[in-house]
Amino acid sequence: MSNFDPDTHPKLQFLFFIEGDIDDELRADVESLVQKIADSRDWVIGAPEFVDQIDGPDENDRPGDLPGETLGGVMELYTSLPPYELPREVNIAHLEEIEALVEAVRKFSAEKKVVFVFELEQDFVGDIEQGEVDEMLGETLLGEWRRHLFG
Repeated sequence: MSNFDPDTHPKLQFLFFIEGDIDDELRADVESLVQKIADSRDWVIGAPEFVDQIDGPDENDRPGDLPGETLGGVMELYTSLPPYELPREVNIAHLEEIEALVEAVRKFSAEKKVVFVFELEQDFVGDIEQGEVDEMLGETLLGEWRRHLFG
């Protein structure tokens, strides 16, 4: 099997955030959501953390562009991308964590009629729009992960 060392094994950032207009009420609701998710279980590495960050201007901005805001949560996962391997039980635990997180975000999205975008290491991996999980997140990411682990 692998020589898995939790202290040195590379980690990935899994980010989920609101797409669209943000107001103070939504900001407070998202903070509560992330805290509820964090308190819902024991996490392999650590619970998701609330993110509320104003993105500064960059070279792609045009004059008059407003700064963007990232409102959501972020958590770490151990990578299982080659050449790295994870013990099966750790990989299963991560899948269960992400499935629970996605379900909580899906319910929130349906209730609040908002869109959440999901990124893994800054790569888009899907979204949830008004409670509907898109194919990329539901089938490509979670479905393939589940098939890889359980056949």
